[in-house]
Amino acid sequence: MELDVIDNGGEYQPGMKVTVYGGERTMYTGYITACRFRFGVQARATLSVAAAARTDVATLTVILRWNDRILDKRRYLFPVGYAYRLANEYLDQTWDGVRRIYRPLTEVVEGVMVLGGASVTVEYAEALVLQDGVLSVISVDSVTEDTEDETTIGGIA
Repeated sequence: MELDVIDNGGEYQPGMKVTVYGGERTMYTGYITACRFRFGVQARATLSVAAAARTDVATLTVILRWNDRILDKRRYLFPVGYAYRLANEYLDQTWDGVRRIYRPLTEVVEGVMVLGGASVTVEYAEALVLQDGVLSVISVDSVTEDTEDETTIGGIA
């Protein structure tokens, strides 16, 4: 098979094992046998991939939740057996005229993709609430106190 990719950093080289999307719910795994480069605004390459075998894929659904409210759902398509590790980011949402920043209670979602897919729920806490021009700090990761500098009372991380 051949495929075109953006290769600005030279990430793809002959001999590398790659897994590529072949359409909805289909992935193929094979080895790069050749790279033909083109240059313009971005470096592009046409990769020739040999010994491409169809790879089973499954969907990972990550549910981002605060109390009983679902803040977001994210879906990822991974090859079965793939060890995934996804960073949980802070969320910034505005609803009912109130802006809220949510912080994840865990830093990452990680595991190995299983046939049939998986679902993971990430719990969030309110961190900041901005309502009517008033910012309320609800929760933080940590608080430190600086005793050496008289101008700094403390820091919130």
